[in-house]
Amino acid sequence: MEPGPRKSLGAVMGPHTNCLLFIQDALSGRLFLCDTGAQVSILPVTAVDMQVGQRGTALEAAKGSRIPTFGKWRIPLCFNRWHFFWDFVVDKMERPLLGADFLCSYSLLVEELSACGCNQFCLSALQT
Repeated sequence: MEPGPRKSLGAVMGPHTNCLLFIQDALSGRLFLCDTGAQVSILPVTAVDMQVGQRGTALEAAKGSRIPTFGKWRIPLCFNRWHFFWDFVVDKMERPLLGADFLCSYSLLVEELSACGCNQFCLSALQT
């Protein structure tokens, strides 16, 4: 049986990205980096989070060092008219990141669409 057509979420190449994939949330205007190598999705820490202090479970970097966190935020998202809610870990990242937890939970696939390298990518929903 042939799989049905995939629906694109409208991922775009960001400015000066060197092949990084971003997708813009229509609700907040944030550009999220899609990182299939990250286990969890991240939101940057705010001034309020910093005042409250570290209160989340520390993450572990690939090299084994601890990454302090500042709790979690559950936020609504909208990508190409598709609506989601997700719990993001808050830490000192500079930009918001969609990790494998979000992508897997919603059966999303990052696909390269061109044969000549990183010219065009698509974030698609797998038909289940």
